[in-house]
Amino acid sequence: MKHMSNYMVKRKVLEGRAKFTIPGKSGFTGVVYIPADIVKDSNFPFNSNDEVTIKIQGKKLVMMR
Repeated sequence: MKHMSNYMVKRKVLEGRAKFTIPGKSGFTGVVYIPADIVKDSNFPFNSNDEVTIKIQGKKLVMMR
């Protein structure tokens, strides 16, 4: 497994636009597309294949290790 730090950028991208994809009306799986500028940010907290916990807090979707 390659560590993401090989791809990190020095400039900070504090926010960006993401896209949700939920296939079909009966889809049980959703996909969140996170733009490369966010993933390459040196502050991005996840690596490839990390398992995350996702929870809903009010109107926010929170992802954490």
